[in-house]
Amino acid sequence: MGQASADSLLYRSVARVAKFLYRHATHIVVDGEWKRRHLIHQGVEESRITVIRNGVEDDFCPDPTSSSALSARLELRKELGLRDEFVLLYAGTLGMAHGLETILNAAERLRDRDDIKFILLGAGAERAQLSQLLNKLRLANVRLMEKQPRAKIPAFLAAADACLVPLRNQEVFKSAIPSKMFEAMAAARPVILSVEGEAKEILLSSQAGLAIPPEDPGAMADAILKLRNQPSLCQSLGRNGRQAVLDKYQRRTEAANYLNLLDALCARHKILTAREPVTLAE
Repeated sequence: MGQASADSLLYRSVARVAKFLYRHATHIVVDGEWKRRHLIHQGVEESRITVIRNGVEDDFCPDPTSSSALSARLELRKELGLRDEFVLLYAGTLGMAHGLETILNAAERLRDRDDIKFILLGAGAERAQLSQLLNKLRLANVRLMEKQPRAKIPAFLAAADACLVPLRNQEVFKSAIPSKMFEAMAAARPVILSVEGEAKEILLSSQAGLAIPPEDPGAMADAILKLRNQPSLCQSLGRNGRQAVLDKYQRRTEAANYLNLLDALCARHKILTAREPVTLAE
């Protein structure tokens, strides 16, 4: 996250440990294709690397068109004092990696739009700083809420109209694939993604949202207005995202792939350890 330079003692020490583990691991599992390519570039044999993607539980959220989802949307929006506003949701860690001040600066650009509201939900290292910035900007269109039980997150997704998934503009995040992107897609909510790299490739190939440059509040504000002003686009992107999750990003499927890999590795280990030692003929 940019907290140590590549020539620092900490960075070089951790890099040596990582390379040692890569060399000696029986197998390496990564959550994306970009990480697999990086390890191959580092000299790891391709046959020792498998991609197991993240995903969403089958029952994480109900069908967005179901009566239960629609009821959850109405109840929570009423509880939050929302009427017909277009609601942007960020639900997750309020950490250094996410560059969440970008959301507040985008909200500042849209402060005169009474029909657009922001909800930031979670806990983390940057919460105090975000609260200070929120007070400094005096934003009435942003609500910073405490971390909620995971069981309640589907209701917040149902109550939202689009979801924000940001990361900082750093090279390391080009191989990051935020799991909150899949959760928003599962809820049929279009994603405004400010991440470069593999996450962007997944979002655009799924046609599930809008990709913008990281840490660019102007681009974020423009993307929000685009979705607000084009309800049919918003709905289309949401439907595409949910279908992509059903087709490719279900956690049950990825867990099965992981178990199959472990079974194969264990079977191979048994064969190798069961072999009789070779002795030379007299």
